[in-house]
Amino acid sequence: MSKKIKAKTKKRIWILILTLVLLFILQAYVLPVSSVLGKKLFRYIPLPAMFVNSEVVTLGEYFSRFDVSEQVKKTKLNKEQKQQLINQLVLNGIADSLVSAKGIVVSDKDVDSAYELLKETTQKPELAHEYKLSVGQFKDWLV
Repeated sequence: MSKKIKAKTKKRIWILILTLVLLFILQAYVLPVSSVLGKKLFRYIPLPAMFVNSEVVTLGEYFSRFDVSEQVKKTKLNKEQKQQLINQLVLNGIADSLVSAKGIVVSDKDVDSAYELLKETTQKPELAHEYKLSVGQFKDWLV
């Protein structure tokens, strides 16, 4: 009789643990993006959030893209400049997925040269004024 009770107790404990794990995972999809838990806790969990061009976008990537879109909304650029910035971000995302698919690692030299090219564009004054980015901050922003 005691073996049956122990077996039932173990079964109930495992069901409880699995239920809690399932609820924890589901919470990652339900939390609002602006919540502290949504930004801090689930940002680095590699759970699939959606498919884009038949590639899985994880929650961390989703939150980082959401942060970028929120920054673009807060800028005082005109509509055309915002559209150019968004187009560039889309191209960067496509290039990023192609690079990761081929297993290429971007070096610090590449980031430095990309930052120098960004500084030389016509949007340099607006971006420098709005984001106040230095080379080090630009590297941190990309990560």
